[in-house]
Amino acid sequence: MTDVGAPLLPESARDTGKAKIPQNWWYIPTIAGLAQFGPQFASNIASLRPYFAADPAWRPHLGARRWESILAAAIIPMIIVPILAGWLVDTNWSLNKGLLTGLLLVAIGQSTFAIGAAWHGFTTSVLGRVIFGSGLGVVIALTLVLAVAFVPARRIYSLALVQAFVTLATVISISTVGPFTESEGFDYVATLQLGIVVVLISVLAGLLWRPTCEALGAVDNPKTSGWRWNWQLSGNFWLIAVMQFFIANSERLLIKSGDSMVANRADYVLNVSQLVGVFIMPAVAYYLDTKRVPNTTVPAFATVMALTGTIAYALLAMHNTPTWLVWISLVGLGFVNGFVPTLLRAAVAQSIPMSSIATAFGVYTAIDALGLMVGGSVVAWMAYFTPRVFSTLLWLLSGSLLIATLLGSWLYTRAKQDVRLIAGDLTQPIQTRGA
Repeated sequence: MTDVGAPLLPESARDTGKAKIPQNWWYIPTIAGLAQFGPQFASNIASLRPYFAADPAWRPHLGARRWESILAAAIIPMIIVPILAGWLVDTNWSLNKGLLTGLLLVAIGQSTFAIGAAWHGFTTSVLGRVIFGSGLGVVIALTLVLAVAFVPARRIYSLALVQAFVTLATVISISTVGPFTESEGFDYVATLQLGIVVVLISVLAGLLWRPTCEALGAVDNPKTSGWRWNWQLSGNFWLIAVMQFFIANSERLLIKSGDSMVANRADYVLNVSQLVGVFIMPAVAYYLDTKRVPNTTVPAFATVMALTGTIAYALLAMHNTPTWLVWISLVGLGFVNGFVPTLLRAAVAQSIPMSSIATAFGVYTAIDALGLMVGGSVVAWMAYFTPRVFSTLLWLLSGSLLIATLLGSWLYTRAKQDVRLIAGDLTQPIQTRGA
Protein backbone atom coordinates (compact mmCIF):
# COMPACT_ATOMS: atom_id res chain seq x y z
CA MET A 1 0.00 0.00 0.00
CA THR A 2 1.27 3.43 -0.88
CA ASP A 3 2.36 5.57 2.06
CA VAL A 4 0.17 8.66 2.10
CA GLY A 5 1.26 10.17 5.41
CA ALA A 6 -0.54 10.00 8.72
CA PRO A 7 -3.93 8.27 8.56
CA LEU A 8 -7.09 10.12 9.48
CA LEU A 9 -7.19 8.60 12.96
CA PRO A 10 -4.78 9.13 15.85
CA GLU A 11 -2.41 6.21 16.32
CA SER A 12 -3.29 6.15 20.00
CA ALA A 13 -6.90 5.39 19.07
CA ARG A 14 -6.15 2.23 17.13
CA ASP A 15 -6.64 -1.35 18.23
CA THR A 16 -7.61 -0.48 21.77
CA GLY A 17 -11.14 -1.80 21.76
CA LYS A 18 -14.45 -0.09 21.44
CA ALA A 19 -14.31 3.65 22.18
CA LYS A 20 -15.75 4.43 25.60
CA ILE A 21 -18.32 7.13 26.21
CA PRO A 22 -17.90 8.61 29.70
CA GLN A 23 -20.94 9.04 31.88
CA ASN A 24 -22.31 12.59 31.63
CA TRP A 25 -20.00 13.14 28.63
CA TRP A 26 -22.07 16.14 27.50
CA TYR A 27 -20.56 18.06 30.44
CA ILE A 28 -17.23 18.32 28.59
CA PRO A 29 -18.40 20.08 25.38
CA THR A 30 -20.76 22.25 27.47
CA ILE A 31 -17.84 23.53 29.54
CA ALA A 32 -15.82 24.05 26.33
CA GLY A 33 -18.70 25.97 24.77
CA LEU A 34 -19.22 28.15 27.85
CA ALA A 35 -15.48 28.86 27.96
CA GLN A 36 -15.66 30.20 24.40
CA PHE A 37 -18.96 32.04 24.86
CA GLY A 38 -17.63 35.04 26.82
CA PRO A 39 -14.53 35.71 24.71
CA GLN A 40 -16.52 35.39 21.49
CA PHE A 41 -19.22 37.71 22.84
CA ALA A 42 -16.66 40.35 23.80
CA SER A 43 -14.72 40.04 20.53
CA ASN A 44 -17.54 41.48 18.41
CA ILE A 45 -16.84 45.21 18.75
CA ALA A 46 -17.34 46.23 15.10
CA SER A 47 -20.78 47.72 15.84
CA LEU A 48 -19.22 50.04 18.43
CA ARG A 49 -17.26 51.97 15.81
CA PRO A 50 -19.87 54.74 15.29
CA TYR A 51 -19.96 55.44 19.04
CA PHE A 52 -16.17 55.60 19.31
CA ALA A 53 -15.97 57.82 16.21
CA ALA A 54 -18.67 60.19 17.51
CA ASP A 55 -16.83 60.83 20.79
CA PRO A 56 -14.97 64.18 20.48
CA ALA A 57 -12.84 63.42 23.55
CA TRP A 58 -10.48 61.23 21.50
CA ARG A 59 -7.37 63.22 20.59
CA PRO A 60 -6.57 62.80 17.77
CA HIS A 61 -9.91 61.74 16.35
CA LEU A 62 -10.48 57.99 16.26
CA GLY A 63 -10.86 57.67 12.49
CA ALA A 64 -11.07 54.61 10.29
CA ARG A 65 -7.33 53.92 10.26
CA ARG A 66 -6.94 54.10 14.03
CA TRP A 67 -10.04 51.95 14.51
CA GLU A 68 -8.62 49.32 12.14
CA SER A 69 -5.46 49.37 14.25
CA ILE A 70 -7.53 48.52 17.34
CA LEU A 71 -9.15 45.62 15.50
CA ALA A 72 -5.86 44.35 14.08
CA ALA A 73 -4.24 44.48 17.52
CA ALA A 74 -6.38 41.52 18.57
CA ILE A 75 -5.75 39.50 15.40
CA ILE A 76 -1.96 39.66 15.14
CA PRO A 77 -1.19 37.83 18.44
CA MET A 78 -3.64 35.09 17.42
CA ILE A 79 -1.20 34.15 14.64
CA ILE A 80 1.53 33.34 17.17
CA VAL A 81 0.27 32.77 20.73
CA PRO A 82 -2.05 29.74 20.10
CA ILE A 83 0.86 27.79 18.61
CA LEU A 84 3.00 28.41 21.69
CA ALA A 85 0.12 27.55 24.04
CA GLY A 86 -0.62 24.33 22.17
CA TRP A 87 3.02 23.30 22.33
CA LEU A 88 3.13 24.00 26.07
CA VAL A 89 0.03 21.87 26.68
CA ASP A 90 1.48 19.02 24.61
CA THR A 91 4.77 19.12 26.50
CA ASN A 92 4.53 20.57 30.02
CA TRP A 93 1.24 22.23 30.93
CA SER A 94 -2.04 20.62 31.82
CA LEU A 95 -4.97 21.45 29.57
CA ASN A 96 -6.82 22.94 32.54
CA LYS A 97 -3.96 25.32 33.32
CA GLY A 98 -3.63 26.39 29.68
CA LEU A 99 -7.36 27.08 29.32
CA LEU A 100 -7.52 29.11 32.53
CA THR A 101 -4.49 31.13 31.44
CA GLY A 102 -6.21 31.97 28.15
CA LEU A 103 -9.44 32.97 29.89
CA LEU A 104 -7.59 35.19 32.37
CA LEU A 105 -5.73 36.89 29.51
CA VAL A 106 -9.07 37.60 27.83
CA ALA A 107 -10.48 39.10 31.05
CA ILE A 108 -7.36 41.23 31.62
CA GLY A 109 -7.32 42.35 27.99
CA GLN A 110 -11.01 43.31 27.98
CA SER A 111 -10.56 45.22 31.25
CA THR A 112 -7.51 47.06 29.90
CA PHE A 113 -9.40 47.95 26.72
CA ALA A 114 -12.32 49.30 28.78
CA ILE A 115 -9.92 51.41 30.89
CA GLY A 116 -8.23 52.73 27.76
CA ALA A 117 -11.60 53.63 26.25
CA ALA A 118 -12.68 55.40 29.45
CA TRP A 119 -9.43 57.38 29.47
CA HIS A 120 -9.58 57.91 25.70
CA GLY A 121 -6.10 56.45 25.56
CA PHE A 122 -5.30 54.91 22.19
CA THR A 123 -2.12 53.14 23.33
CA THR A 124 -3.83 51.59 26.37
CA SER A 125 -6.75 50.47 24.20
CA VAL A 126 -4.43 48.81 21.69
CA LEU A 127 -2.53 47.10 24.51
CA GLY A 128 -5.78 45.74 25.88
CA ARG A 129 -6.73 44.34 22.50
CA VAL A 130 -3.31 42.67 22.14
CA ILE A 131 -3.75 40.93 25.49
CA PHE A 132 -7.35 40.05 24.61
CA GLY A 133 -6.37 38.55 21.24
CA SER A 134 -3.60 36.50 22.85
CA GLY A 135 -6.07 34.97 25.29
CA LEU A 136 -8.77 34.48 22.65
CA GLY A 137 -6.45 32.44 20.44
CA VAL A 138 -5.50 30.22 23.37
CA VAL A 139 -9.13 29.71 24.41
CA ILE A 140 -10.26 28.80 20.89
CA ALA A 141 -7.48 26.26 20.39
CA LEU A 142 -7.70 24.60 23.80
CA THR A 143 -11.50 24.38 23.95
CA LEU A 144 -11.33 22.44 20.69
CA VAL A 145 -8.80 20.09 22.32
CA LEU A 146 -11.12 19.72 25.31
CA ALA A 147 -14.04 18.87 23.02
CA VAL A 148 -12.25 16.10 21.11
CA ALA A 149 -9.77 14.61 23.59
CA PHE A 150 -12.05 13.59 26.42
CA VAL A 151 -15.00 12.23 24.42
CA PRO A 152 -13.37 10.60 21.35
CA ALA A 153 -16.49 8.63 20.43
CA ARG A 154 -18.53 11.85 20.26
CA ARG A 155 -15.86 14.17 18.93
CA ILE A 156 -17.82 15.55 15.96
CA TYR A 157 -20.92 16.16 18.05
CA SER A 158 -18.81 17.79 20.78
CA LEU A 159 -17.23 20.12 18.21
CA ALA A 160 -20.68 20.95 16.83
CA LEU A 161 -21.92 21.87 20.32
CA VAL A 162 -18.91 24.13 20.89
CA GLN A 163 -19.54 25.82 17.53
CA ALA A 164 -23.21 26.26 18.48
CA PHE A 165 -22.12 28.18 21.59
CA VAL A 166 -19.83 30.34 19.43
CA THR A 167 -22.68 31.06 17.03
CA LEU A 168 -25.05 31.94 19.87
CA ALA A 169 -22.45 34.27 21.37
CA THR A 170 -22.07 36.04 18.02
CA VAL A 171 -25.83 36.35 17.50
CA ILE A 172 -26.45 37.68 21.01
CA SER A 173 -23.53 40.10 20.80
CA ILE A 174 -24.54 41.52 17.42
CA SER A 175 -28.18 41.93 18.47
CA THR A 176 -27.53 43.46 21.90
CA VAL A 177 -24.40 45.63 21.64
CA GLY A 178 -26.03 48.49 19.72
CA PRO A 179 -29.28 48.67 21.73
CA PHE A 180 -27.42 48.30 25.05
CA THR A 181 -25.01 51.11 24.16
CA GLU A 182 -27.88 53.43 23.23
CA SER A 183 -29.80 52.51 26.37
CA GLU A 184 -26.75 53.60 28.38
CA GLY A 185 -26.74 57.01 26.75
CA PHE A 186 -24.32 55.98 23.98
CA ASP A 187 -21.77 55.01 26.62
CA TYR A 188 -19.65 52.44 24.80
CA VAL A 189 -17.49 51.96 27.91
CA ALA A 190 -20.53 50.46 29.67
CA THR A 191 -20.84 48.00 26.79
CA LEU A 192 -17.19 46.99 27.19
CA GLN A 193 -17.85 46.50 30.91
CA LEU A 194 -20.75 44.21 29.99
CA GLY A 195 -18.25 42.21 27.97
CA ILE A 196 -16.07 41.87 31.08
CA VAL A 197 -19.02 40.40 33.02
CA VAL A 198 -19.76 37.85 30.28
CA VAL A 199 -16.06 36.93 30.05
CA LEU A 200 -15.97 36.34 33.83
CA ILE A 201 -18.79 33.82 33.40
CA SER A 202 -16.53 31.91 31.02
CA VAL A 203 -13.69 32.15 33.55
CA LEU A 204 -16.01 30.60 36.12
CA ALA A 205 -16.79 27.77 33.71
CA GLY A 206 -13.06 27.14 33.33
CA LEU A 207 -12.65 27.06 37.12
CA LEU A 208 -15.48 24.56 37.49
CA TRP A 209 -13.95 22.08 35.04
CA ARG A 210 -11.77 19.32 36.41
CA PRO A 211 -10.63 16.38 34.27
CA THR A 212 -12.82 13.43 35.22
CA CYS A 213 -12.01 10.96 32.45
CA GLU A 214 -8.98 9.90 30.48
CA ALA A 215 -8.16 11.34 27.08
CA LEU A 216 -6.62 9.21 24.38
CA GLY A 217 -2.93 10.03 24.41
CA ALA A 218 -0.86 12.64 26.16
CA VAL A 219 -3.33 15.41 26.97
CA ASP A 220 -3.35 15.94 30.76
CA ASN A 221 -1.16 12.86 31.26
CA PRO A 222 2.38 13.22 32.67
CA LYS A 223 4.52 15.05 30.12
CA THR A 224 7.66 13.29 28.99
CA SER A 225 8.90 15.34 26.04
CA GLY A 226 10.36 18.21 28.12
CA TRP A 227 10.75 21.52 26.33
CA ARG A 228 11.55 20.04 22.95
CA TRP A 229 9.60 21.15 19.91
CA ASN A 230 8.11 17.72 19.24
CA TRP A 231 5.05 17.98 17.03
CA GLN A 232 3.64 15.51 14.56
CA LEU A 233 1.66 17.41 11.94
CA SER A 234 0.85 15.24 8.95
CA GLY A 235 0.38 16.19 5.34
CA ASN A 236 -3.35 15.64 5.82
CA PHE A 237 -3.37 18.23 8.58
CA TRP A 238 -1.76 20.87 6.37
CA LEU A 239 -4.31 20.19 3.63
CA ILE A 240 -7.10 20.73 6.16
CA ALA A 241 -5.51 23.91 7.52
CA VAL A 242 -5.13 25.46 4.07
CA MET A 243 -8.73 24.48 3.25
CA GLN A 244 -9.81 26.37 6.36
CA PHE A 245 -7.85 29.41 5.23
CA PHE A 246 -9.72 29.59 1.93
CA ILE A 247 -13.20 28.52 3.07
CA ALA A 248 -13.55 30.52 6.30
CA ASN A 249 -11.90 33.53 4.68
CA SER A 250 -14.59 33.57 2.00
CA GLU A 251 -17.38 34.30 4.47
CA ARG A 252 -15.37 37.03 6.15
CA LEU A 253 -14.51 38.68 2.85
CA LEU A 254 -18.20 38.87 2.01
CA ILE A 255 -19.07 40.43 5.36
CA LYS A 256 -16.16 42.91 5.36
CA SER A 257 -16.70 44.15 1.79
CA GLY A 258 -18.45 47.38 2.82
CA ASP A 259 -20.64 47.25 -0.33
CA SER A 260 -24.32 47.75 0.58
CA MET A 261 -25.53 45.15 -1.90
CA VAL A 262 -22.94 42.64 -0.69
CA ALA A 263 -23.75 43.48 2.92
CA ASN A 264 -27.45 42.71 2.45
CA ARG A 265 -26.61 39.33 0.96
CA ALA A 266 -23.96 38.70 3.61
CA ASP A 267 -26.55 39.29 6.34
CA TYR A 268 -28.87 36.73 4.75
CA VAL A 269 -26.07 34.18 4.43
CA LEU A 270 -25.06 34.83 8.04
CA ASN A 271 -28.63 34.25 9.25
CA VAL A 272 -28.87 30.92 7.42
CA SER A 273 -25.44 29.79 8.63
CA GLN A 274 -26.42 30.64 12.22
CA LEU A 275 -29.54 28.50 11.99
CA VAL A 276 -27.57 25.65 10.45
CA GLY A 277 -24.77 25.92 13.01
CA VAL A 278 -27.10 25.87 16.02
CA PHE A 279 -29.76 23.37 14.94
CA ILE A 280 -28.80 21.30 11.89
CA MET A 281 -25.05 20.70 12.28
CA PRO A 282 -25.33 19.14 15.78
CA ALA A 283 -27.92 16.68 14.46
CA VAL A 284 -25.74 15.75 11.49
CA ALA A 285 -22.71 15.45 13.78
CA TYR A 286 -24.57 13.11 16.12
CA TYR A 287 -25.48 10.92 13.16
CA LEU A 288 -21.86 10.78 11.98
CA ASP A 289 -20.69 9.88 15.48
CA THR A 290 -23.22 7.13 16.10
CA LYS A 291 -23.35 5.37 12.70
CA ARG A 292 -20.78 3.21 11.01
CA VAL A 293 -19.67 5.72 8.44
CA PRO A 294 -16.26 5.35 6.72
CA ASN A 295 -13.30 7.55 7.43
CA THR A 296 -13.72 9.29 4.08
CA THR A 297 -17.08 10.80 5.07
CA VAL A 298 -15.76 13.98 6.73
CA PRO A 299 -13.35 15.00 3.92
CA ALA A 300 -15.98 14.09 1.31
CA PHE A 301 -18.62 16.19 3.10
CA ALA A 302 -16.24 19.16 3.42
CA THR A 303 -15.31 18.89 -0.27
CA VAL A 304 -18.96 18.90 -1.34
CA MET A 305 -19.58 21.99 0.79
CA ALA A 306 -16.59 23.75 -0.78
CA LEU A 307 -17.86 22.88 -4.27
CA THR A 308 -21.31 24.17 -3.32
CA GLY A 309 -19.78 27.48 -2.30
CA THR A 310 -17.75 27.67 -5.52
CA ILE A 311 -20.87 27.32 -7.65
CA ALA A 312 -22.97 29.62 -5.44
CA TYR A 313 -20.51 32.52 -5.56
CA ALA A 314 -20.09 32.10 -9.33
CA LEU A 315 -23.86 32.30 -9.81
CA LEU A 316 -24.05 35.42 -7.64
CA ALA A 317 -21.28 37.05 -9.68
CA MET A 318 -23.18 36.60 -12.96
CA HIS A 319 -25.47 39.48 -13.90
CA ASN A 320 -28.13 37.34 -15.62
CA THR A 321 -28.68 34.79 -12.85
CA PRO A 322 -32.44 34.31 -12.19
CA THR A 323 -33.71 35.58 -8.84
CA TRP A 324 -34.80 32.12 -7.66
CA LEU A 325 -31.30 30.78 -8.35
CA VAL A 326 -29.78 33.70 -6.44
CA TRP A 327 -31.80 32.77 -3.35
CA ILE A 328 -30.86 29.10 -3.67
CA SER A 329 -27.21 30.14 -3.88
CA LEU A 330 -27.54 32.23 -0.71
CA VAL A 331 -29.11 29.33 1.16
CA GLY A 332 -26.32 27.07 -0.09
CA LEU A 333 -23.69 29.49 1.22
CA GLY A 334 -25.44 29.50 4.57
CA PHE A 335 -25.13 25.72 4.75
CA VAL A 336 -21.47 25.91 3.70
CA ASN A 337 -20.64 28.37 6.49
CA GLY A 338 -22.73 26.41 9.00
CA PHE A 339 -21.21 22.99 8.28
CA VAL A 340 -17.59 23.61 7.37
CA PRO A 341 -16.07 24.80 10.71
CA THR A 342 -17.13 21.62 12.54
CA LEU A 343 -16.23 19.32 9.64
CA LEU A 344 -12.71 20.64 9.24
CA ARG A 345 -12.03 20.60 12.97
CA ALA A 346 -13.24 17.00 13.10
CA ALA A 347 -10.86 16.20 10.26
CA VAL A 348 -8.01 17.77 12.25
CA ALA A 349 -8.83 15.52 15.20
CA GLN A 350 -8.75 12.49 12.89
CA SER A 351 -5.41 13.37 11.32
CA ILE A 352 -3.24 14.05 14.38
CA PRO A 353 -2.06 11.77 17.23
CA MET A 354 -3.24 12.92 20.65
CA SER A 355 0.34 13.67 21.70
CA SER A 356 0.30 16.66 19.30
CA ILE A 357 -3.40 17.58 19.27
CA ALA A 358 -3.03 20.88 21.19
CA THR A 359 -0.22 22.04 18.91
CA ALA A 360 -2.31 21.09 15.88
CA PHE A 361 -5.32 23.11 17.00
CA GLY A 362 -2.99 25.97 17.91
CA VAL A 363 -1.57 26.03 14.38
CA TYR A 364 -5.07 25.65 12.94
CA THR A 365 -6.32 28.65 14.97
CA ALA A 366 -3.29 30.70 13.91
CA ILE A 367 -3.88 29.96 10.21
CA ASP A 368 -7.53 30.94 10.64
CA ALA A 369 -6.46 34.29 12.15
CA LEU A 370 -3.94 34.79 9.35
CA GLY A 371 -6.75 34.28 6.86
CA LEU A 372 -8.84 36.91 8.61
CA MET A 373 -6.01 39.44 8.43
CA VAL A 374 -5.23 38.67 4.79
CA GLY A 375 -8.91 38.79 3.87
CA GLY A 376 -9.36 42.24 5.36
CA SER A 377 -6.32 43.50 3.47
CA VAL A 378 -7.62 42.05 0.19
CA VAL A 379 -11.00 43.75 0.58
CA ALA A 380 -9.36 47.09 1.41
CA TRP A 381 -7.08 46.80 -1.62
CA MET A 382 -10.00 45.91 -3.92
CA ALA A 383 -12.13 48.78 -2.64
CA TYR A 384 -9.32 51.21 -3.44
CA PHE A 385 -8.17 49.93 -6.85
CA THR A 386 -11.12 48.04 -8.36
CA PRO A 387 -14.11 49.97 -9.76
CA ARG A 388 -16.47 46.95 -9.81
CA VAL A 389 -15.78 45.67 -6.29
CA PHE A 390 -18.97 43.62 -5.99
CA SER A 391 -18.57 41.42 -9.07
CA THR A 392 -14.82 41.06 -8.70
CA LEU A 393 -15.15 40.12 -5.04
CA LEU A 394 -17.67 37.36 -5.78
CA TRP A 395 -15.43 35.86 -8.47
CA LEU A 396 -12.54 35.99 -6.01
CA LEU A 397 -14.63 34.14 -3.44
CA SER A 398 -15.60 31.51 -6.00
CA GLY A 399 -11.96 30.99 -6.90
CA SER A 400 -11.01 30.75 -3.22
CA LEU A 401 -13.53 27.99 -2.65
CA LEU A 402 -12.47 26.24 -5.86
CA ILE A 403 -8.96 25.94 -4.41
CA ALA A 404 -10.50 24.54 -1.22
CA THR A 405 -12.48 22.02 -3.33
CA LEU A 406 -9.31 20.78 -5.02
CA LEU A 407 -7.56 20.47 -1.66
CA GLY A 408 -10.55 18.58 -0.27
CA SER A 409 -10.50 16.18 -3.21
CA TRP A 410 -6.83 15.52 -2.54
CA LEU A 411 -7.57 14.91 1.14
CA TYR A 412 -10.37 12.50 0.22
CA THR A 413 -8.01 10.55 -2.05
CA ARG A 414 -5.47 10.24 0.75
CA ALA A 415 -8.17 9.20 3.23
CA LYS A 416 -9.25 6.32 0.97
CA GLN A 417 -5.88 4.70 1.59
CA ASP A 418 -6.78 4.22 5.25
CA VAL A 419 -10.41 3.10 5.42
CA ARG A 420 -11.48 3.17 9.06
CA LEU A 421 -14.49 4.22 11.07
CA ILE A 422 -14.82 7.71 12.52
CA ALA A 423 -17.54 6.72 14.99
CA GLY A 424 -19.21 3.77 16.64
CA ASP A 425 -16.39 1.21 16.64
CA LEU A 426 -14.05 4.16 16.32
CA THR A 427 -10.95 2.38 17.52
CA GLN A 428 -11.34 -0.76 15.42
CA PRO A 429 -9.73 -0.77 11.98
CA ILE A 430 -11.69 -2.33 9.16
CA GLN A 431 -10.45 -3.62 5.84
CA THR A 432 -7.55 -1.55 4.52
CA ARG A 433 -6.95 -1.21 0.80
CA GLY A 434 -4.12 -3.36 -0.40
CA ALA A 435 -4.14 -5.51 2.76
